[in-house]
Amino acid sequence: MNILALDTSSANACLAIKNDRVGGIYWVNKPFGRELSSLLSGEIKKLLLKSHLKLSDIDVFAIGSGPGSFTSLRIGFATLYGLNLNFNRPVVGLSSLDIIANNVNSSKERSICVIVDARRNLLYSCIYKKNKDGLKKCSPYLLIEPEALVRKLPKDCLITGDGLKIYRDKFNKFVLLDEKYWYPNQNSLLELALAGIKRSGLNKFSKKVLPLYLYPKDCQVQKRSLVK
Repeated sequence: MNILALDTSSANACLAIKNDRVGGIYWVNKPFGRELSSLLSGEIKKLLLKSHLKLSDIDVFAIGSGPGSFTSLRIGFATLYGLNLNFNRPVVGLSSLDIIANNVNSSKERSICVIVDARRNLLYSCIYKKNKDGLKKCSPYLLIEPEALVRKLPKDCLITGDGLKIYRDKFNKFVLLDEKYWYPNQNSLLELALAGIKRSGLNKFSKKVLPLYLYPKDCQVQKRSLVK
């Protein structure tokens, strides 16, 4: 099964292609900044060439659905649906918080909390348990103040995510992970996509997936009244 996966929820855009025939993974994970919309399609084309695949060879798409940067998420989703327009392949949607939490490898059960900067003195967050058998959610996806989140966390919790850039001092009584664990990476993205397919089968996945927005007002289009 050939998979094309991407996550544009964070400062780093993560793109990955798995070529099932050769067992290879081809990926790029780097910041694109304001050039994301102009460079993303070109980077995907480069990966297709490196992986010796055509777009028509892709069996399933996977996407990190957020929460995260509203504009970057829209760019990622628009790009994916443009690529899939002529092929109508299944799309696996994955929470970007799940992908980040899955970066942490652990042979014993550990509590993990992902914190992603949501601006306005808020965090996107979720609390998990992780062991060698996988990842378990222990909270809903949260839009929460840092102080309120601290009160919810177990003492031995591992903290990861780019929220540490701003709020490190509020979480310093916990175990703080290095920056290499803060962003979605290609291994976690593909691993969770494959796990979802194995668990549910491809037929369970829609051709359309919606972004995970935790700021409702950011998702609403206000219609202008024609009556004065």
